[in-house]
Amino acid sequence: MRRDNYDKRKTKKNKRKTKDKTNVYIIILMIVIFVLSSTAFLLANKNGREKLVDFGVLPVEVKTATIGAMGDLLLHPQVQEGSQTGDDTYDFNPMFQYIKPYIEELDYSVINFEGTLSTKDWGYSGYPLFKYPENVIDSTMATGFNLMLTANNHIGDGKPSGFQHTLNLFEQKGADYVGSRKDATGKQYLVKEINGINVGMANWTYGVIADNGRVSVNGIPVTTKDEMLVNVFDYGKLDLFYQQVQKDIVDMKNEGAEIIVYYMHWGDEYRIVENDYQNLMAQQLCNMGVDVIVGGHPHVLQPIEYLTSGDGQHNTISIYSLGNAVSNQRMNFMDRKTGHTEDGVLFRFTITKEGKEKAYVSGASYLPTWVNLRTEGSKRVYEIIPLDIEKGWKSYFKTQAEIDSAKGSYDRSKAILEEGYNSLVFKSEL
Repeated sequence: MRRDNYDKRKTKKNKRKTKDKTNVYIIILMIVIFVLSSTAFLLANKNGREKLVDFGVLPVEVKTATIGAMGDLLLHPQVQEGSQTGDDTYDFNPMFQYIKPYIEELDYSVINFEGTLSTKDWGYSGYPLFKYPENVIDSTMATGFNLMLTANNHIGDGKPSGFQHTLNLFEQKGADYVGSRKDATGKQYLVKEINGINVGMANWTYGVIADNGRVSVNGIPVTTKDEMLVNVFDYGKLDLFYQQVQKDIVDMKNEGAEIIVYYMHWGDEYRIVENDYQNLMAQQLCNMGVDVIVGGHPHVLQPIEYLTSGDGQHNTISIYSLGNAVSNQRMNFMDRKTGHTEDGVLFRFTITKEGKEKAYVSGASYLPTWVNLRTEGSKRVYEIIPLDIEKGWKSYFKTQAEIDSAKGSYDRSKAILEEGYNSLVFKSEL
């Protein structure tokens, strides 16, 4: 055998060995990459609201958004006076100081703004016409509330000028609002992107729709010549409401809405269970594809219910009333001395979207709240207290009587909400 042929064969053999080793390294590297990618759980923003999650093959982007809602912001004259710091100056921040950390944790927060914004010249007042100092909106937004619900029975209390002034100030301050519009060109709903998920929201209140088309709440007209400026339904003409809901849901979905939420101002004041109209309307909204219903107006809490559509294809979470966020409806002042008007709730629900799949409601929770009224000298101080068992609430109070009253509020709220809350079913439980 010639030496040069032997050397050539040896060189080829060495090259094959080198190539084989390289191929082995590449295969090992690909396996490592695959394993790492298939077990990834990568946070994609500072809030941890979007992440890549393992589904066995490749990472899928998961988006979540948590929305919270509170009930009636009802500033009776005593509440306004308690926030007064001087001649015609007010500071409402202390009223929100203890609930603020909980609101700030949310991705989007909602409150029923029950009244209108006024000026010194127009005057401030409470019941029966609720007209508030302008800077209450500053404190409300500083607390973390994003969306003001304006379809309620006190939105007309400032007459047409106060109505327009309120909506104009919301826009100037950067607050979202829904339920009312400045003219007929405005939409009757809102589609909002929250953490990359489009949420369609609408707000409606009970009222009277006359045969001539004029609309009123509490006897105050909320129409101009041909325009319904507040979303009003009439219990005697619900077909008109359902027709508009059907149209609005289609329009919201055409604008990209993936979840539909309806905020309803309805029911009987001071009644701790929903009435037949609320049951009927909630079921119809469920049948029409609404995902979450959040109610208000009774000034007391009402139950949570898990609804199933008539065709069995859709489910809806409904909380019939959130109670008061803040008011002067104290137990001692009410005909019904049960204390329920002092109670409220921060109701929270989370929306999840996995990759290109349909968004869904993945969880819900509630945090009972109580309005504490105490005095500092001759001044009345109103505070929204979060009744958080895990963190405790004794540090918020100065007396044992306050602690006992808070415990009573907590027990009342649990008695109304817990049974229905325990009936809720989410995708992870199916």
